[in-house]
Amino acid sequence: MLKKTMISVFLVTALLFSGCVSGIGLGISQEEVKEWMGHYYENPQPERTPEMIMALLESQTLVSVESGVPYSIFLGEVFSQNKESIDQWVNVDLKEVTGANNTLIWRILWMSQTPEADAILSSYDSILHADYYDYMRAIKDGSPEDLLTIEIQDTIDIDMLWAKFLATGDTAYLARLIEVLPRKIENQDLYDARLMEVETAAGEELRELTEEEQHKFASYGLGQAAYALLAYNAKDHTRIHEFLEQEKTKHSPEINALLEQALNEEIKSPDEHDES
Repeated sequence: MLKKTMISVFLVTALLFSGCVSGIGLGISQEEVKEWMGHYYENPQPERTPEMIMALLESQTLVSVESGVPYSIFLGEVFSQNKESIDQWVNVDLKEVTGANNTLIWRILWMSQTPEADAILSSYDSILHADYYDYMRAIKDGSPEDLLTIEIQDTIDIDMLWAKFLATGDTAYLARLIEVLPRKIENQDLYDARLMEVETAAGEELRELTEEEQHKFASYGLGQAAYALLAYNAKDHTRIHEFLEQEKTKHSPEINALLEQALNEEIKSPDEHDES
């Protein structure tokens, strides 16, 4: 049970941008979102951006921090690549977006870090409702983190790196995932021991993990999330497969072996785990 839960939790997070999206509205299917976002860097279709944003807003996908921030990073990069379309998208195609959903559009604009987006954000200053003024000021006074230098501390950081890769195809973001793999190796024994405890507990209450063990368990989870993301997508993304082939001789013997394993292991999707 523990093993299944651990895998499912991290795959649901890590595979978010591989198509595990539910509740999409406006007649846009899950498969359409999967195709549009999942291989955007290979087959960009920026003209579909407004309808995809509307569908994601309707499904509430952009609302939660866990999914909203990575999606905003992806969409912000699409905006950045299509500066000439930003005004049309926001002021014409998405003009019906109102209320709190506006803050989600603002976040995407902010993520794009373009003069065109800044001009739109600045134009709102005089008409902002008081409820949204502080949010807007917080956005305008800050700047997005550099994903190539941030410290990876949570699965949402891994999702953000994956989002940036899907929008750009830049393998520098995959290289950052490899940086996390030692955490899986270093804490594998603890995970295996805990799994054994679960299997032998026979329904009895498990001992509470120490604070140090909890920290190591979380560290293992990040490494496992990065590994599962690379392994699952290597079979469907030629660029990822080729990148791992190149990288599998450049690191420590343990990491090289793990990359070789990622190239050959069949990782199930969360839906497949649920059916098993």
